[in-house]
Amino acid sequence: MLDREAVDRRINNGLGFLELLRTSENKHKFWETLDPKIDHKVWPQSQYLMYVLFTVLGNASEASGVKANNDFLEPAGDREGLALDRFCIIIEDKDSYALNRISNQANRYSEDCISLLGLYCQEREKEKLWPIKNLRYRLPSSEKCVTQLAGYYDNELGFFSNQSKPAELYKLSLFAIFAAKAFNQEWCRKLTDRLMETQSDNGGWKTHWIGRMTPNPVGTVENLETTALSLMALSLSLRLLERETKASSRT
Repeated sequence: MLDREAVDRRINNGLGFLELLRTSENKHKFWETLDPKIDHKVWPQSQYLMYVLFTVLGNASEASGVKANNDFLEPAGDREGLALDRFCIIIEDKDSYALNRISNQANRYSEDCISLLGLYCQEREKEKLWPIKNLRYRLPSSEKCVTQLAGYYDNELGFFSNQSKPAELYKLSLFAIFAAKAFNQEWCRKLTDRLMETQSDNGGWKTHWIGRMTPNPVGTVENLETTALSLMALSLSLRLLERETKASSRT
């Protein structure tokens, strides 16, 4: 049985950590980490991710403040593409989504790309727009994306088993977001428990891990990206599971 109070407490703790990342110069800009020696930067893609988080949480005032104070069409700071062209699909913005890049051969077996592609496919399926021209390969169904991710998950390890070492927690967060939007209760419950298990005492989440409960000992601190994605995952999973519980109680 899902403990609503426990999940809410974890969400509030995570938001408290993100509050500490606001810059003193502009409260609508956020550092990537608190550590002055590790990624203590204002990444454009992280500002956009905060906009997505506040949108998912229904905090329109905070979302509009971040949007007004940042340029989401800036190049991403540490990857190819623009600040907004990956996580836009979480809030169902297909027009800004880098479909060809996310779905290309090099990314077809990367768990984060599978989740992002699954979210896109789910939206396209709802609108019955299928297939899409000028793609390098035929898009999978969103259901197939869930099945593929489930097959990669190692229950004993608590991470995806086929990814490089150290394991990357944000990929579980993205899977949980996808599972919630795909109405998959089983994976929402499993991943909600796992994310609650890995939250740090300060409310944030670390990305790189070398064991089920062992963060990578070198250069690993709580950061904005993994924390924001984990908070969205908990919030969306909680909504789905509560809705399903209410539906069951009425029958």
